[in-house]
Amino acid sequence: MDLRGKRAVVTGASAGIGRELSLQLADRGVAKVALLARRTDLLQEVAAECSAKGAKALAVRCDVTDRSSCEAAAREVLADLQQVDVLILNAGMSMGCYFEDIKDMSDGEKLMNLNVMGVANVLHYFLASMPKVRDSRIVVVSSVSGVVGVPFRTFYCASKWALHGFCAALRAEFLEAYGPDKAPKVVVTCPPEVGTSLNTNRLKFGNEETAQFDQKAALPVPVAAQMILDGTVKGDRHHFFAKFWSWIHTFYPCCPARIEDLIVKGVRKSHKAPRYGNM
Repeated sequence: MDLRGKRAVVTGASAGIGRELSLQLADRGVAKVALLARRTDLLQEVAAECSAKGAKALAVRCDVTDRSSCEAAAREVLADLQQVDVLILNAGMSMGCYFEDIKDMSDGEKLMNLNVMGVANVLHYFLASMPKVRDSRIVVVSSVSGVVGVPFRTFYCASKWALHGFCAALRAEFLEAYGPDKAPKVVVTCPPEVGTSLNTNRLKFGNEETAQFDQKAALPVPVAAQMILDGTVKGDRHHFFAKFWSWIHTFYPCCPARIEDLIVKGVRKSHKAPRYGNM
């Protein structure tokens, strides 16, 4: 796939990975890019940067958890773009506490609604505008927490695992409806920890503090965005950032206890948490 001349939509485009993806799409020659998020002031800044790089950029306010907002955003975007070749579903949030430490379960509903229904809502209103060809891309930003259980992430893992199931069924539907030569590619990209506010603004579930990842060990945002777009171009079914995570995905069903031990040891080294007494 060649991104040059394509028309793209990015959710969660006002900051973090979404912002960087939008800028790098412009660098790679997309003709038009629609930026969706709730913070229109920040969106306008990103749109101006994309325009300076040669892409026509459209900033549209959209709350992905509100279907009426998604419908209105889609109407506005499609009036300009006419069609969408690349849809990147990036908006999401994380958490940082043990399930048994939860004091406010309503944060679980908030997280699941954003991370799962936020993807489905936007896709619902844009899918008809996507050409049913192999060069069309639906890109869902998941996480390595979508393929393995991770401490402090019960609801987050649940949301990302749900996306993998959703996308697997979507691929099967495309295959049945359009055949292997015309089915759009559904890419589930699984970043490790990335240096964004996702790590510092985790839902607290009623707690005063949340577990925090050491940002010094996080993957830089520009690198993460570049790798996501590389996987998008290739049309990877499951896109991992390192062979280690591909190995984890492959062997987790065979030796879960061994892999869970590796994950727990890694989290203990990379996180500060009230339970660890290092905050």
